[in-house]
Amino acid sequence: MVIQTLSELTEAGQQFQGFALVKKSELGNSARNEPFFSVVLGQKEKEVDAKLWASDFGFNVTPNDIKEIIKEGVVISVAGVSNVYKEVIQLKITSFRSINEEDNVNVNDFVKSAVIPTAEIKAQIEDYLSSITDPLIKEITETLLSKYEKPFFEFPAAMTHHHNYASGLSYHSLGMIKIADNLCSLYPQLNRDLMISSCVLHDLGKVFELSGPIATTYTVRGNLLGHINMIIMEIEKEAETLRREKAEIYFNETNRTYSEETITHLLHIIVSHHGKLEWGSNILPKSLEAQLFHLVDMIDSRANGMIDGLAKASEGQMTKVGREYLYKPFQS
Repeated sequence: MVIQTLSELTEAGQQFQGFALVKKSELGNSARNEPFFSVVLGQKEKEVDAKLWASDFGFNVTPNDIKEIIKEGVVISVAGVSNVYKEVIQLKITSFRSINEEDNVNVNDFVKSAVIPTAEIKAQIEDYLSSITDPLIKEITETLLSKYEKPFFEFPAAMTHHHNYASGLSYHSLGMIKIADNLCSLYPQLNRDLMISSCVLHDLGKVFELSGPIATTYTVRGNLLGHINMIIMEIEKEAETLRREKAEIYFNETNRTYSEETITHLLHIIVSHHGKLEWGSNILPKSLEAQLFHLVDMIDSRANGMIDGLAKASEGQMTKVGREYLYKPFQS
């Protein structure tokens, strides 16, 4: 029987023929100095490691020819046979080709995405932003979100660990907003406007750090600067624009000190949100909002990673999720 979905590959010797997204494609050389491709194929949540050996390249087909077909971020038609290597299912690719119009294939059908539609995520976030009462915080937040709206609602929040799928960045922000909003109800001493704004802005720099929602990699700027530094620069630029163009509103003699300190506090919450220097924060959180915001980020990211990991686990068993072993209870 020929299998068409990667999730059905459970043992050695199964025949696969179907479409899959190329999530990684690397050219290497075997011990015999023969070229081969190491590939990761994906269908939504399922990923399978695959190998294409020189003997299956095809007549007069060079590695460069293959690179033009099996390249990251594209869907291909692929056939192969499953095998087991170190207790992990792999696929030995035996044939492949580019897709055409007759295949009627859409790359978005192969990309894992947030559990609720992007339009709904967007509507909910905009609703929360409309409730911000501080006009300065509201203008900075809405201006930057509008400027980078498309990638913010399309990109993943990370390459691994948590929310690492299309629309994961905005879905993570929405999850944090809901946690922060409840926290502010419990602790009215918190500045709710700053907490909600920070939920949207803290990871917005990932639209520069990451390459996109499909076959995501780190950009050169992302590797060299990091998402925190890049969003700090964006907030500073927007604040400078407001100082220049709307000084009479936000930076007059009456409210200049308040506005400058509010911007500084917003920057501090974001620059310290990883919580520890060894976790990537430039500075430790030094306000009530900064301390609790770090925990809000941790709760949503950790919960998402654990929920995803346990989704693949058997009930009543311990399963390794990240570095931890977690128990998945029986469901009634």
